[in-house]
Amino acid sequence: MRDVFFNYEVIKKFTILMECEECKKELFLEIIELLLGEGDLYLNRTNRQGDTALMIAVQHGFLEIVELLLDRGALLNLTNRQGDTALMIAVQCGRTEIVELLLDRGALVNITNIHGDTALSIAIEWRWIEIIEILLERING
Repeated sequence: MRDVFFNYEVIKKFTILMECEECKKELFLEIIELLLGEGDLYLNRTNRQGDTALMIAVQHGFLEIVELLLDRGALLNLTNRQGDTALMIAVQCGRTEIVELLLDRGALVNITNIHGDTALSIAIEWRWIEIIEILLERING
């Protein structure tokens, strides 16, 4: 009976995590550690918008949690319902360090979302000069 209760608690915490709008870093990390304790079952699961825990951590700027998720095998080129990848979300939010980390870990630069945007076109739209330079350097090798 304890296993059923524990799994219910894990699912409940996963739901909290995936719907977290103003999530505090400590709560986010606590939930991630609990979920990872269950194995990789929840690692690449998505919420209603198609966002993974990695995408949510990127959006909130939780660099250490992004690293933890990548180390555990989070897939970084998955897309949400808008076709955005974790890299595109990092670019939209102006998270330069996370952009560099994702690129170092193998994020694909030329994926397009449902609007035809790439990470570079998003960076240009938002005028993130440093990110534009980083992306151009990666594209031009």
